[in-house]
Amino acid sequence: MLWDFAHSTGAVPLDVTGCDVDFAAGCGYKYLNGGPGAPAFLYVRERWQGVLENPLPGWLGHVRPFDFELRYEPAEECRRFVTSSPSMIALASLDGALDLFERVTMDQIRAKSLALTDLFIALVEDRLPGVLSCDPARARDARQSGGPSSR
Repeated sequence: MLWDFAHSTGAVPLDVTGCDVDFAAGCGYKYLNGGPGAPAFLYVRERWQGVLENPLPGWLGHVRPFDFELRYEPAEECRRFVTSSPSMIALASLDGALDLFERVTMDQIRAKSLALTDLFIALVEDRLPGVLSCDPARARDARQSGGPSSR
């Protein structure tokens, strides 16, 4: 099973070890604040590294990418899954955003996310009573909810 972390990374706590995750893929554009074109990521549990093959090998996934050999030889471990050249602007943007993430814990981010969502719901209910005939887009029970725009 491949877990999709695209809309949870940076928004909710993730525990690949505790959940016994073998494979996961995600992106840095949304909650990691990397913006459009930000690099994606792949998680492969150690027991699968070196076993799993990339169906779309790219030159940066070669063991010696700058030798320009005619025969493809995959790099070790997860580096073999790099398929193309990353955008330097996107890498710089994501790098700056990740610097901020190093200053806080995931529990702090999650608490702020839930507080902002609760505030938004309270303001809508207070300032627009009866105007909107719909329920909030997220579950009222925070344990069943992602981030503010995760649905």
